[in-house]
Amino acid sequence: MHQCLKTPQIFAMVCKEVYFGSTDLRCKHDTLAALAQTCQSFMEPAFDMLWRRLSSLTPLVRCFAQDVWQLKGCTISFNRIPQPSEWERFLFYARRVKLLRYTSLVHPRNPDYAPHAVWQVLNLTRPSSLAHLLPNLQTLFWKASDEVFPYIRLLLSPTLKKLEVSMRVRVSSIGSNLLRPSVLPTLKELCPALVNITITSVNTMERVQGVSDSILHLDTLCSLHIEGSISIDALNHIAQFPSLQSFHFTISRGMPPIDSVSGTGKFPALRRLELQGMELEWINDLLAAITVSVIETVNLIFPLHNPTGWQALLTNLSLSHATLRILKLKENGHAGTDNSINSDTLRTLLACSYITHVSIHPAHKLDLDDQLLQGFSEAWPHLRHLDLGYQDLWLKPYHITLKGLLPLVRGCPKLEHLELLLNATATNFSLATRPGMGTSSATLTTLKLGYSPVGDPAKVAAFLFDVFPNATTITGNDEGWTETLDLFNLFKTMRQWPAQ
Repeated sequence: MHQCLKTPQIFAMVCKEVYFGSTDLRCKHDTLAALAQTCQSFMEPAFDMLWRRLSSLTPLVRCFAQDVWQLKGCTISFNRIPQPSEWERFLFYARRVKLLRYTSLVHPRNPDYAPHAVWQVLNLTRPSSLAHLLPNLQTLFWKASDEVFPYIRLLLSPTLKKLEVSMRVRVSSIGSNLLRPSVLPTLKELCPALVNITITSVNTMERVQGVSDSILHLDTLCSLHIEGSISIDALNHIAQFPSLQSFHFTISRGMPPIDSVSGTGKFPALRRLELQGMELEWINDLLAAITVSVIETVNLIFPLHNPTGWQALLTNLSLSHATLRILKLKENGHAGTDNSINSDTLRTLLACSYITHVSIHPAHKLDLDDQLLQGFSEAWPHLRHLDLGYQDLWLKPYHITLKGLLPLVRGCPKLEHLELLLNATATNFSLATRPGMGTSSATLTTLKLGYSPVGDPAKVAAFLFDVFPNATTITGNDEGWTETLDLFNLFKTMRQWPAQ
């Protein structure tokens, strides 16, 4: 054996590469099992990686003697009660599990299903010294039926750092009691290391109250994701979390609105904010309460609002000009043509000089021009992705031109993805010289132009080929783009001839 393999840390890295370096699940499991059986020094690190992640309890139940259990189809069950002496092998592997993804649903992606009776037997027969079935569990994804849900207590070990719970189950008398102080509100005591929580389908008032009560008992989270709703008291409590870096909050349809946070100095450590379903005034109130902002990522989806709300929104976001990197805004609904969002509105964002990703999809018509792209080129040198909504949502005629792209290419040398609408009918340039006038992007690979009108296909294709020679995806939906893109691809093919 090579001397390096005798070092546990090095061989652990080998096992990690075997597991994460292959997409073939059976192959990597077989390889790790073979390594574990090679010699004593290989056994522990190989088994640690082999059992690191589970999608059901079935593999562990099958560690009992073969006459203890039976597997019918995709459902495992007990033939008899396991004796205390038969738990040794179960415990040998259970202590290695770091992640469990459990669902009560039976479907092709969940071929191994442990029903309520299995959990009941494990709970009643486990050794008295075993407080938690998986004593070193760090991540738990839990989507259980009402009958199985109470057994989550068997998995809430002190080592748990990340918990994702779905409430998308039928409501019964058992399930109704779960969200009271029996389980969720005691998370702080059960899992002191817990820093990341996701709770989905909080879509009844009873669940809202239960989840809100649990939140009021927490204060050390770094990441919180809630889909459904919570109480205003819970929201105000979240806003005071000193270490919360990521907050994702979606209000489900049919849930009553709640007040936004008020005051100042809220979310002092927040770096990632994702909100969906709130009115724009609600979002603006929340952003205004964040007086010391270190936000890096903002993703907002909200219903139709008038353009004045957009101006307030972008003004609030510009307060994060020193830290904002990724901005995604989407307005749902269909606005009329009476109001539009123009270049002056978006210029508010020019203060965000470190931004790398911008995606803005308003429901209102956009009325943008070449001067705005010039501003982007001067203010956003790190820009990689610019999406201004390439569907037919802009005021016509479009005021961005082909030549208006040139400053953007020069000023944003890292740009990889561009989506917008432009007027490609103005082709008053000669092909005797390079149409890009020496400006060329080495990084842009995707250009989506939607319903942009196109003029002379040959000239437009020549311009795009000169300015975006490495583009692999160019799309346009208006008449003339088929011929234009055919010519562009022909030019790319011809460019390869000298190399051949």
